Amino acid sequence: MAGVIAPRRVLVAVIAVVVAFNALVLALPEALIPPRTALTDWANLAAAALAAGCASWRATRSADRYRWSWGALAAGCAAWTAGQVAWIYLNATGTYSSPSAADPAFRIRPPRGFPWV
Repeated sequence: MAGVIAPRRVLVAVIAVVVAFNALVLALPEALIPPRTALTDWANLAAAALAAGCASWRATRSADRYRWSWGALAAGCAAWTAGQVAWIYLNATGTYSSPSAADPAFRIRPPRGFPWV
């Protein structure tokens, strides 16, 4: 089929973009710390969403206990994504505190999913 892009190529392209974005953010000079902090938040969101998507994709293509393992990892990454969205919102509105509303989601991020893997 002409004009159809293979899903793996799209996935590889998305991963390359997220990795390049994260590398660019980390390479910014120290003089740009406030904008760099905001970009770091967005880079973390992109990484979390990509991890959740990849783990979910793998869970749907696995069987038995591997499906449960990938599902647990996907759920942890989805919680990480939700926590990052909350953190970006709290930073944008200036209403963050410690502990923040994002903390519950961060507490069940991927490391909490690892015991089931």
